[in-house]
Amino acid sequence: MRTRFFPSLLSFFCLFGQASEAMDFPEFQTVSHVDLNRYMGTWYEIARLDEPWDRGCYHNPIAIFTMKNDGTIHVLNQCETDNFFNSTQKAEGVAEVVDKQSNAKLKLIFPRSEHYKGLPIGDYWIIQLADDYSYAAVSDPAQKHLWILSRTPSLPQDVYQSILDKVVLMMPNLNVLNVLRTQQDPLDAQKGAKK
Repeated sequence: MRTRFFPSLLSFFCLFGQASEAMDFPEFQTVSHVDLNRYMGTWYEIARLDEPWDRGCYHNPIAIFTMKNDGTIHVLNQCETDNFFNSTQKAEGVAEVVDKQSNAKLKLIFPRSEHYKGLPIGDYWIIQLADDYSYAAVSDPAQKHLWILSRTPSLPQDVYQSILDKVVLMMPNLNVLNVLRTQQDPLDAQKGAKK
């Protein structure tokens, strides 16, 4: 199995974060507060808006957040490519809290590598979060991207639909036909996933 860095999952913000800062967008609300300690751990990507650079990375995509001693957050994004070599692609970076009142707005910072040519900094806004931290929805201030995440590899259909319905109200220009479900294997069949 080959392992290489790849801008999968939540690192999509790095490609458009700087461009969004130069434009004006309607007021876009995040959740009122995020307990960062509870937010740490593994998030399974359930669905996302189709992105050209993430195509081929729909099998078992996950993001693992780990709080470091210095207060920064280590971010590991990972997926399986299902190619001939059955390789695992990864991108590692850090997240910094921008809005310390809510902890719901972060900046993701990913170092450049030979496999990653995108912008190194991007926005990560938490716009939905379950009371028990079992699911979340993430976007950016330009409302051009969407990730639906879960603590487990699957969500009940009614829960998923409720999340999507709320997102549509928040993002009126969203085309739900472009929200694609990922393929998540049962937990015991996944590589590298952890709670």
